[in-house]
Amino acid sequence: MTVQEPDRASYDATVNYHNTLVQMRFSVAAIFMTAAAFLVSAQLGDTKWKGYPILLPLLGAFITVATWIIELRTRALLANLVENGCKLEATMGVTAGTGFFGLLNGPQAIGVKVPFWEREVPNSHPWVRRIFSHGFWLHSLYLSFLLFWINAAWVAV
Repeated sequence: MTVQEPDRASYDATVNYHNTLVQMRFSVAAIFMTAAAFLVSAQLGDTKWKGYPILLPLLGAFITVATWIIELRTRALLANLVENGCKLEATMGVTAGTGFFGLLNGPQAIGVKVPFWEREVPNSHPWVRRIFSHGFWLHSLYLSFLLFWINAAWVAV
């Protein structure tokens, strides 16, 4: 099957947008962790500031929720791009599961090596794929900081 130019252009644009979103996703997470570390150190530090002690926890909670919403939207965009990319690969005649998006859309041949144990955990089971996913741990990160800020706000009142 011959690859049509519009399909190829759409496919290339989809791959490029996907890669850009992945880079943005982890850049946002890194900037969030830097901001959170700064706010946590300000919250826990010994300061002579006599302002409202609840402001830092409220700011931290707001930044956490805002960043988490950005993550949720980015995940939705990525899911749509993967679905669209799989459709484009199908119309281009790419064998199912072998294209860029086909590989992203299901179990992969090589699992995760557990640190220190150095044994591979196959990712054929959905729970293994979930626990060893970026999304699961980014959600855990945002949830733990949100709980921290809620506790800090509770203590400040």
